[in-house]
Amino acid sequence: MQEFLAAFYIVRNKHVIDDVISNYLDNFPDDMFSISQTFEFVCGLDNEAAYALSCVMDDRVTSADFYEYPELIISGYIEAMANNIDGDLFKLKISEIDFDMSLYPLNIEDCFHSCSGAACITAMQKCHCLEYLLKLNKGNLRRLDISDGVYVTEIGNQLLSTVNLQDILLSSADCLEHLDITFYKHCIVFINEHQENDTLKNRL
Repeated sequence: MQEFLAAFYIVRNKHVIDDVISNYLDNFPDDMFSISQTFEFVCGLDNEAAYALSCVMDDRVTSADFYEYPELIISGYIEAMANNIDGDLFKLKISEIDFDMSLYPLNIEDCFHSCSGAACITAMQKCHCLEYLLKLNKGNLRRLDISDGVYVTEIGNQLLSTVNLQDILLSSADCLEHLDITFYKHCIVFINEHQENDTLKNRL
């Protein structure tokens, strides 16, 4: 209840995001995840406040937060959709994304077979959320990790297609500082058609 009331106050008084919360996180950077529940409620209440708060948080993400922060942003997005926030208007800022950690326990075979079990269904939902967030933030990505060849597929409208990935990399060329991608021929079509190598790893 306390977190919801805090979220409601933030939505009604958006100036506190820059005036209070940003200063608080500057002084106590380790407390960013302590407001995670409040952030999720904000996402379910107001898209403008959610985006502003995500910008404040994203600017303060450290390397230690890299694996946790995408989970927080995904939770906020799912909360917004659950509350019927207009998906065409809703946006959150995320500049560092790790597909592999966020989408466990999907594996290579799941690319072409139906997922079963609650864990796989949740992972698939996260995957589609991340792809949507990637498209929205493709011009400001600082770090992108896509490993195990799970998420880049040859099917253009499923998971993260090779076409979408090329667009994302081109759009973020001026700001991308870290790129780690592992390609497996079982799951993707390379730009130069199918390759004979079992594994191609590109690490920049």
